[in-house]
Amino acid sequence: MSEKKRIGELLLEAGYISREQLLQALRIQIDGTRRLGRIFLQMGVISEDQLVEILSKQLNLQIIQVEQAFNPQVKKAIPKYLCRRYSVIPLDFHERVLEVAMSDPSDIDAIRDIEAYTGKAVHPRLARHQDIVRGINKFIPLSFQDMRNPSVSASLGKVVSVFTLVLILLVSVFTYSFYSQERYGSVTRTEETTLYKNHDLMIGYEHAGTVTLLGRGAYSDGYFSVTFNNYEDLLEFIKIRKTDFSEKQLSWIQWTISAKK
Repeated sequence: MSEKKRIGELLLEAGYISREQLLQALRIQIDGTRRLGRIFLQMGVISEDQLVEILSKQLNLQIIQVEQAFNPQVKKAIPKYLCRRYSVIPLDFHERVLEVAMSDPSDIDAIRDIEAYTGKAVHPRLARHQDIVRGINKFIPLSFQDMRNPSVSASLGKVVSVFTLVLILLVSVFTYSFYSQERYGSVTRTEETTLYKNHDLMIGYEHAGTVTLLGRGAYSDGYFSVTFNNYEDLLEFIKIRKTDFSEKQLSWIQWTISAKK
């Protein structure tokens, strides 16, 4: 039986890489434990499809379609973080055997970790990386094991922090808006007049200089409807009728005058 060709030789024969690129990748690999196919991908000299094509030839495996082969009953067999770490997705159960789609079925470390986690023998199937990623996003739910995983927990922590910050900002804006409305009321501006409304009172400042006071003082017996020649006359009126107004009304009237000066 002829010895199985290495992936670098097959890529070279297919014309996907040059001998210089193969030697460079082998130098990067150093100790021989890093996946050579992934190194070529990171170098940008081959595509995911080219790698899957060569793995199919090397391992004598057909390339499967994840969506067609996936059995929903196995969706919780492998947690999402582990699926993403090794680019794998469970497909089906056959007694004590778990069928798993992998972008690299020769990844022994991935197979050992999955077998240790599931307690089942792994039957690797070959699939394109993009199909596996789509399958993970579509079929594999987030689980308690994912929450306990440090990388996922860190990501969730960031999301929670951002959500909390946004919530604080919204509450702050709402509180400020409520406080502003309570203290200053509403302001309407036209070409001729600026009209202030708050605390059962309305004060209109005409651009010509006259001022009109409408509404009811908190302690007055009736309603005011008075027009003054200027805001100084309004101030004088307020001093005389001070006891007709509440502290909030007096403070607000003073604020409108300051705002118009």
